[in-house]
Amino acid sequence: PQWQPLTDYSDASKKDAVLLIGDPAIAFAQSAHPHRIWDLGAAWKDSTGLPFVFAVWAIREAYNNSTLLKTLTCSKMAGISNLQALVKRESRFDEGFRKEYLGKAIRYDLGEREKSGIQCFIDKLAHISDHPIFPPRFVKPETLKN
Repeated sequence: PQWQPLTDYSDASKKDAVLLIGDPAIAFAQSAHPHRIWDLGAAWKDSTGLPFVFAVWAIREAYNNSTLLKTLTCSKMAGISNLQALVKRESRFDEGFRKEYLGKAIRYDLGEREKSGIQCFIDKLAHISDHPIFPPRFVKPETLKN
């Protein structure tokens, strides 16, 4: 395939094939279109039995900053504790979808299964890439220092 950026997300339904992420993907999936949806997270889980991690907060290994870590951790905890209010306040998509997506589909912790999913991805990437791959080191917040 040839990868070409969309000039406008409203053009997505006019394309033979399109890769969308985030809100444009959700809006597209909920709209009328002739396309067959292939959910990459579901395909990964079907193939490997593991969850796919789409996003993480990452800090360079040599960057030990307890203030940043505290800020990220507090942001996460505040978001989780206010999830119901966030679902109600948000206006994108219907409330039932927001509740399901933010309350069940998204995982807010990186457990052993998620770490195994990341390692599986790294292993598969190593087989097809000529570029160096730098595996992540997972740390617990309490292990970081100033």
